[in-house]
Amino acid sequence: MNIYRSDDSECGPYHKINSLPIGTLYYRDHTTNRLVSNEDVTTRVSTGTNARGDWVFKTAHTPIVKENGQNILVDDPKDISIKIDNGDGKGLVVVPSLKIAPRTGEVYLISTPIFNPQTKKYEEPRLPISPNGKCFCSYYYNANFVKHDLIPRSFYKVTTVGKDKDGSLLETDLNNILPSNVYQIEKPHYIWKSIIVKNRFLLEQMGERVKLFIRKEVGVKCPNYSDSHGQSTYTCKLCYGTGILGGYYGPFDIMVAGPEAAKSIELTDIGFKMSFTFESWMGPSPLIRPRDFIVRQNGERLSVGGVTPQGAKGSIFQQHFTLTYRDTKDIMYQVPFLSTYPQDCSLTLPLNQYVPESDDTRGVNQNIRPDSPVIPDYKSEISKSDKGRTIDYENVTW
Repeated sequence: MNIYRSDDSECGPYHKINSLPIGTLYYRDHTTNRLVSNEDVTTRVSTGTNARGDWVFKTAHTPIVKENGQNILVDDPKDISIKIDNGDGKGLVVVPSLKIAPRTGEVYLISTPIFNPQTKKYEEPRLPISPNGKCFCSYYYNANFVKHDLIPRSFYKVTTVGKDKDGSLLETDLNNILPSNVYQIEKPHYIWKSIIVKNRFLLEQMGERVKLFIRKEVGVKCPNYSDSHGQSTYTCKLCYGTGILGGYYGPFDIMVAGPEAAKSIELTDIGFKMSFTFESWMGPSPLIRPRDFIVRQNGERLSVGGVTPQGAKGSIFQQHFTLTYRDTKDIMYQVPFLSTYPQDCSLTLPLNQYVPESDDTRGVNQNIRPDSPVIPDYKSEISKSDKGRTIDYENVTW
């Protein structure tokens, strides 16, 4: 079998975490820091040609991390080993590095005379200058990262691998497999599944169709991310303040309970501000957490606050949460409204078997403009000639 994992969203994207098919019934996913021993970086050494005269090379794998720990970036030149042969006949000699940029894999060599406390003399730096010069580097890099803090949200799919009569490998279609996660302690039986369907019917009648954006917590770090501050620039157009390139997954088509709260205008130190916070709820999928946000059909963007799952015996039937209005100057309004996941995420979950087949295209959107959210298309079983006088007529009759 093969195991696939998706970080942050059960709708994907999924990537395979095992290199070879697994023949056991038990597997524990964990953070793996892999050793690279004596990597030859001679051809990748920049010989001080930039404006600052830096001697620097890049490692083949990133990020560079400490041997032990959960993806802890190196912060000391002693965390890696550099061996240089400058052609003086002494062979490879271990030398310290000047500094390290662990995320990009850049290692800077000492290129100026350094003081030797043993001989009490300044010695010339050891650099691979001669035609026969060599430079090797040993380090650890993060091969697999599993988030364990601040509400991790990892989803897994397991496929079966086999061979046909010609010896070719066959694998289960990933789209036909339901995701699993650590919050799904027990599978809901038919009674609880029927409750989920009834809750969905309630949302069809009195709920509001919105777009959901799920915040990224795992992925490629933004170039503007600051390791010293532990965050990226809030106004960054690459990560939208999340620190991860892309910022968010989505949009996903979902339904939430409509707003039941008053809007008020408050005078603050920076001017007038609209206060609009209310309690809402949605179905069991997709799983959400604080700092995700939704887009209403009028263009308003609201941030998800504390999320309270509702259910029984370890199964989640509903998610209750708070939604808070964000000002139009918020960075959330800069997130492009592109249909990267056009299908309704809930259709990939166990609820799928209770949704009429004619609703399979629900949530498909064409020509979505970044500045203008649109109402998701809705295909009903009702013929075009059968029309009601109310906006939810087709919902009542499906």
